[in-house]
Amino acid sequence: MVDFNRVALIIFDCDGVLVDSEGIAARVMAEHVTALGWPMTLLQCQQAFKGLSLARCGVLIEKQLSITLPDTFFSDLQRQTFACFSEELTAITGVEALLQSLRIPCCVASSGYFDKLAVTLEKTSLAGYFDQRVYSAEQVANGKPAPDLFLFAAAQMQVDAERCLVVEDSLPGVEAALAAGMQVIGYDEVGTGELSVKASEVVQTMAQLQQRLATAGLVQQ
Repeated sequence: MVDFNRVALIIFDCDGVLVDSEGIAARVMAEHVTALGWPMTLLQCQQAFKGLSLARCGVLIEKQLSITLPDTFFSDLQRQTFACFSEELTAITGVEALLQSLRIPCCVASSGYFDKLAVTLEKTSLAGYFDQRVYSAEQVANGKPAPDLFLFAAAQMQVDAERCLVVEDSLPGVEAALAAGMQVIGYDEVGTGELSVKASEVVQTMAQLQQRLATAGLVQQ
């Protein structure tokens, strides 16, 4: 269980925690990877790449297919993904109410690159809740499941790692938070149970998370 009494900062992952982008991005990625010769469904794509940076995904694809990715692979992937975001992307249900009620600082630490973060947070009207407090895997040597990104975010926010609470929806993200010495709540909307093995706690809705934070007076009633 989370010790909320020592929480001074909440670090949110973005994709799948703040914005409902996982399914959209995985669908587009699966199409592009399949076109390269690695047949992949949306579900298989999520299982293979969820929580990882694009750079890490590229390494795995090249290893699987024994190829060097085309120079335009990521730019083409991003172009189609952003086009789909503009039509389909929404915020995770209940997350805006949670952000409005928070009494302590929060920030974003995502495997996504800054251009993607800007698009998704603006599209869902969540950018204003974080201002410049958005950190990306672009800024560190090693992405999740390494602890680098979360430690970097904590340092930028001037909060000790042990006083940070991470909200994550992927196993690499949970592992990264634990490696950083932080408490972590798994957001498992579908109820797979995968995160419960390692996360301090697991919730399935943002309303549940808000209720848990309320027990320690970390949100306004």
